[in-house]
This record gives sequence, C-alpha cells and structure tokens, in this order.
Amino acid sequence: MATTDLINWMPALQPSGDGAIETDFEYFPGGSILDLIRPTHSRGLSLVLYGRGSTIIADNLEYAESLYVPPSDPILKRIHFSRHIASNASRSTFDGLFKEIPTFLEQFFDFSARADSSAASLFGLGTWFTHRTPVAPYLSIVGPPGSGKTQLARCLSYICRRGLLVSDLTATSLRSIPMRLRPTLVIDEVQMTDDLARLLRIGSTRDLRAYHRGRFIDLFCSKIIVTQSPLADPGLAKRVVQIQMVPTSRNMRRLTSLDIEYLESILVPKIHRYFLENYSNLVMPQFDATSLSPHKRDVARALSTPFDTPFGQEMLVPYLRLQDESLNFRRSYTRQAGVLEALLTLCGNSEQQFAQVGEIAKLAKDLLESRGEPVRFTPKRVGSILSQLGFTTEEVGSGRRGIWIDQGVIKMTYNLARYYGVISVPSRGYSRPSGAQNEESGKVQDATAIANSGERQTRTRKRKRTRSRGGK
Repeated sequence: MATTDLINWMPALQPSGDGAIETDFEYFPGGSILDLIRPTHSRGLSLVLYGRGSTIIADNLEYAESLYVPPSDPILKRIHFSRHIASNASRSTFDGLFKEIPTFLEQFFDFSARADSSAASLFGLGTWFTHRTPVAPYLSIVGPPGSGKTQLARCLSYICRRGLLVSDLTATSLRSIPMRLRPTLVIDEVQMTDDLARLLRIGSTRDLRAYHRGRFIDLFCSKIIVTQSPLADPGLAKRVVQIQMVPTSRNMRRLTSLDIEYLESILVPKIHRYFLENYSNLVMPQFDATSLSPHKRDVARALSTPFDTPFGQEMLVPYLRLQDESLNFRRSYTRQAGVLEALLTLCGNSEQQFAQVGEIAKLAKDLLESRGEPVRFTPKRVGSILSQLGFTTEEVGSGRRGIWIDQGVIKMTYNLARYYGVISVPSRGYSRPSGAQNEESGKVQDATAIANSGERQTRTRKRKRTRSRGGK
C-alpha cells in the first residue's frame, strides 16, 4: 500500500491540544499499531502509525476520533528508541535477524559457549513482544571484572526494545521506575538484597503487583541483570537465562561509535519493522518443554515468541535444561538440600516413627562433609531450616523436638527434594550420562517407594503415636 493511500485511509493529522491522550503504545482493532520512535532529526519522541504495510511518523496523531501524543515522562530521555523503521526493501525474516544479531555480537565478545550468542540474540528479540506474553524474559550476565559482561549488557541495551541502562539499583529505586513504558531494564553493578530479589521475582509475571505505601506497583518488564557471581536466590535464578562471561586472551574488536551507529540506523530499524509486521499474528508457542522446571518453561515460551516459523526447540530446550541441571546441582550442596536428604533417608526407614531434629542435624552434617562441604549443623539451626521449608516440629518423645513421619511428611519431603535437586525425575526422551543415571535412578526409585509406602504405614504410625502420647 502506498504512503499516500495510508494518509487517505487515516484521519487527518491535527496539532495536540486539550484532551490529547498520552500513549507509548496502542494496538487498534484491524491490526493498526501506534508506537514510539525517536527520529534522527528530532531530539524528542514522535509517534509512528503502522497499518497495511506502511508507516506514518508525526509528533501527534488523530485516530478513531482520539488525539494521541507521546508521553512526557523525564525518564524517556534515557531510554533507547528506534530512529526509523526499515523500508519494505530492507525488511527481515526471523531467520535473517537470528543470523545477523549473533554474527554482530561474536565480533566483540568471546562467549564461553557457542549457544550463548544465540541465547543473547533470542533474548533481544523476545523483549520486543512482552506486550503479549504472560512472562517477561530475564537475562543474567555473570562474570568477573574484565570479562566483557558490562559491554555485552550495553550492546544489548541497543538491540532490546526500549533499553534503559541503570546501575547501583536498589529496591526503592526499582519501585520508582515507570514500568508502564515496558522498558528493558539493564541493571549493572547490582548488589542483590533479599528485598530486591523478591521484587525482581514479582516483576517477571504480568499480573503480579507489589504493594508499597498504600499503592500497587507494576514491575513487569524484561530485565538484564549483570553480576560477578551467579544469582543466589533460587526463585530468581529459575526465571533467568544465564550467560557466563570469562576473560579472554583473544584479540577481540572494541565496540566503537560506528558499531553503535550500525545498531541504531540499520539493525534496530529492521527489528522494529519485524515487530510491527508480526505483532498482530503473534501466537504463544506450544511445544514439549516437560524436561524443564515450570519457570524455565515460561522462559522458553517467552523467548520463542518472535519466531515466524515453527519453533526450533531442539536448540533452546536443551540449552535451558542444562541451566536447570546446573542450578539443581548448586542447590544440592545447600543447607536446605542437606536437611532434606537427611530427612529423606530417615523417611525410608519403615520402622522410623519420627525424626528428631538432632538426628537430622547429625545426618545432614555427615552427608555434606562426605562431599567436601564442611558445615556446622546445630539442632537449633536445623529447626529453623525445617520451619523455612514448611515442616512443623513438635515434641516427639523424651522431651525432644522433631517431626512425626506420616504420609503428608513423606510426600512433602519427596517434592521438596526434587525442587532442591536432591533427587530428579528425568522426563521422557531424556537420559543422563550412564554413571549419574544409575545413581539417580536409585534415588528416584527409593523416593518413589517411600512415597508409595506412606499410605500403608499411616494408620500404623497413628496408632503408635497415640500410644506414645498416652492415648488409647
């Protein structure tokens, strides 16, 4: 459709005035889209109207009897926007973009794994479609000083939709960012606190809101988190795609102003046009991701959204599955995992009516020390861990505290042991290396037998518990 046809099809442009609607994005019935752009010749923002294959750019637009103008928030000056939209002649397919972005990144960064450049590219493209996904993708870039992690984050801030680069972010400052603009928040040099990690977990899901000082706060947007060490919070770590950067001896190119100019004037306009052309056709992909943890499944679907061809899960699902396994391995050496493994062992004894806290502490200490992880486990500390995990301790005889082992405790122990990586149930079609497979299969079979035997043992244990308490 010619530009003149679009002008005739669209109501006349009018100057802004009273009653104008400030907007950063609108999707109209019929597929027309109103979006923001920062033209090269202008220091401010303009609106771009896309419809029927053509675009119109103006400082304000009237559509469907409403006058729209760009928003006036001061933070917009710090957000990266497209300079223009690529022409029809320069339009790209997903396959074309998916080759062009990794090729560009690999000129400047020596990725630890070949798939990392593809994952970074998928993340960059996925941030453009978070208007329609229930989960916003997160990217964790980890590495020591001099590994290039900050430079990679800066480069991705141009590729991602509405990149906003911030440093030294706190929970308080995160609450103040206007997420209604749906930026891609690039957080560098962050000191992760429990409060900040909790808010970041909330911000990955569209319908969740934080409540602070009498108001609900929307934190939903894509985020890049740059740290020197892997994220310690298990819930947050499950929500991210992690890229590990290491110092390199290779002589890599430096990212120059000319390279940034290429991103802003050529690559990003192609991505923006691809976004406008495919937004209305977006369908959440459905594929087999049962081998992933629930949060990683959401991440996989969010990252696969930009595909305009059948989703190539043969690349992304195994990549994320390895990160799941790595996280489970790290968890298996935590205090919580040690306590759960000890409790799982005690639950396996059919004669065990209860597990004393001191007994769990000694067994957990022995298990972790056998793996070269010296740790001090006191009954008081183990009691606190059991409470955090959701177990209720009570007097179990001789005036000591512990847990009565019944069907509910066995089932809860088994499920938590899977969550913390103590045991694992490989999904259909996936097998571990032979040595680990045999050991893991034994653990799974033992845990399954424990859970299945719980129902048969419950009545007997209740009778024994009643007698030990002096009942009839």
